[in-house]
Amino acid sequence: MSKSYNKNSSLSSPNLNIFSNLLDKSLSYANYLPLPFLKFISLFSLSLLQSESIIISDIASTIAPLKNTSLDSAERYITRSLRNPNYDFHHFYFKFIQNIMSTYKVKHDDNKVIISLDHMYVEDRYTILMFTLRVGKTGIPLWFKEFKYHDSEAYTYPIFKDAIKTCHDLVKLNNPDAKIKFLADRWFGNHVKILDYINIIGDTYTIRAKGSLLTLTMDKKEGHTIWKNINKLDAYIYKSKFYPHAFITREHRFETNIVISPSYNHKEPLYLLTNGDMNSAVKDYMKRFSGIEFNFKNQKTNGHFLEETQITDLYAFGNLYVCLCLAQALITILGIDYSKNNRCYKKIKIRTTKKVKGKRIRIRSYFHVGLLVIKFVLTSFHYEYQLFKRLILYDV
Repeated sequence: MSKSYNKNSSLSSPNLNIFSNLLDKSLSYANYLPLPFLKFISLFSLSLLQSESIIISDIASTIAPLKNTSLDSAERYITRSLRNPNYDFHHFYFKFIQNIMSTYKVKHDDNKVIISLDHMYVEDRYTILMFTLRVGKTGIPLWFKEFKYHDSEAYTYPIFKDAIKTCHDLVKLNNPDAKIKFLADRWFGNHVKILDYINIIGDTYTIRAKGSLLTLTMDKKEGHTIWKNINKLDAYIYKSKFYPHAFITREHRFETNIVISPSYNHKEPLYLLTNGDMNSAVKDYMKRFSGIEFNFKNQKTNGHFLEETQITDLYAFGNLYVCLCLAQALITILGIDYSKNNRCYKKIKIRTTKKVKGKRIRIRSYFHVGLLVIKFVLTSFHYEYQLFKRLILYDV
């Protein structure tokens, strides 16, 4: 993605306004954290958005004029802050997202809330486990944790249990009647403990399984039940085949529903496990791509090029990643706010939709809209726009 705006070469009122607003919001829900830390994370997030890069030297080039210091000093300031053991970046993000979710209201009639989970790999250096809240056709990071590449801890049940419980509580904070649905790709389908825990807390899952997953089924030739791979089950060519109350995994004999659906994007059908409505399982699962894949894309090739980071220390990388998620959440919330309340942005004209065959479709993601809004404010010196003065996440 090409840079959508130039870096400011001198201190400007729009920069100060946005920085002050971010700092004021931080103080409202995390005033017990060190003030130098709150100043840094607010300034770093703003500079990360301006530079549209994850490279420390690029971010430093936007921080330097704001702090009225040299580029080398700005780089040292960033490095020290990211490695400071007294700065709790992850706790700050939790307080931030808790504050956001405290006012988030589900507006859909079905009260459905989609949470997608998956691993992302940053080259062969880091593994990230991410849970995102689907809003419209984009995702907001709810919970995440960084690990060394293929660290076995990133795939353990205690990690998933903690993440699922945290996401469940965040959604229920202001939406006690919300119907939470967890979506995940093939690896998670073999992790029965995860499915069982989602059952226990009263939520729903739709998770793609591998074709090699064992299920107990009636064999017509032998006249009794046998264990066989789900890719050996009967399936339809043009519609989904349902197997309600099926047992999977010979060791645990876990009961679930199996949906086998033809897929035009994959060589094999979709094998879905769900404890919810089988008729909506395929449609729900497809929402995973916009809920989390676009999130990863915005962090990498379509946004901040996370894979180009030069940080080799896991602790510092984790703190950098928190700032990236914070910046991504902020800019997405801004894009949603503009799309919903564009009359309040009278001088900013961004075309977000167009009509195709009589139907209005979105042509820019909320993430990209947010970037264009902040570009306009920073480069056009329109001081009247108090970006991030309020942070309201709308259900769209």
